[in-house]
Amino acid sequence: MTTTTTTAAAAAAAEAAAAAEAAEATATTTTDVAVSGDRNVIKKEAEKILKYKDLTIEIQRMWKVKTRVIPVIIGATRTFSKSFRK
Repeated sequence: MTTTTTTAAAAAAAEAAAAAEAAEATATTTTDVAVSGDRNVIKKEAEKILKYKDLTIEIQRMWKVKTRVIPVIIGATRTFSKSFRK
């Protein structure tokens, strides 16, 4: 009975280690889209990044994944933010 318990515990530990490695290999992306006046595109982009900074840090700590925020800001006359061009 002890051998079966030890083998089951070892299998469970191996599964947990494999799940942890799979979680580290993944990444999350938060995308926020806004339409703004042409003069405010850069300002709006900075606001969006700051808005999600706390959430990004919390997701990274809880799920142990890389997280990034992609703000997509489109101006009234089809002006795009620099991060969207990349």
